[in-house]
Amino acid sequence: MTCGVADLVRAWRTQAAELRELAAEPQAVALERCAGQREAALIAAADEVLTLPEAVRASGYSDRQLRAMLADGRLTDVGRKRAPRIRRGELPHKAPPARGIAARTGAPYDIGAADAAVNSSANSRPGQR
Repeated sequence: MTCGVADLVRAWRTQAAELRELAAEPQAVALERCAGQREAALIAAADEVLTLPEAVRASGYSDRQLRAMLADGRLTDVGRKRAPRIRRGELPHKAPPARGIAARTGAPYDIGAADAAVNSSANSRPGQR
């Protein structure tokens, strides 16, 4: 199960409401304070302005790909002429490259299929049980 940071902030606020119903006001206030601080940090991070090399590292896209996105308007250039800048919150992100079997076959690893293959090859060897 994956949980994004925004989901975590929402969960903290829900838990704070539940704590209030249980008359645990100090704990609810502390949880809401944590949620507010984390939300403020998320907003500040999204507003951070990156140079093109920083944006390349943060997004996984190449310099050329990001420049093309700036040129066709998919990204907003918040810099000045000949010095492009991109807001971190606007950056697209590439999925990390697949590793292992998924990288070679393009399919996710299926443990059931792997077990079946091992069992069938073991059963097909003469003289072995």
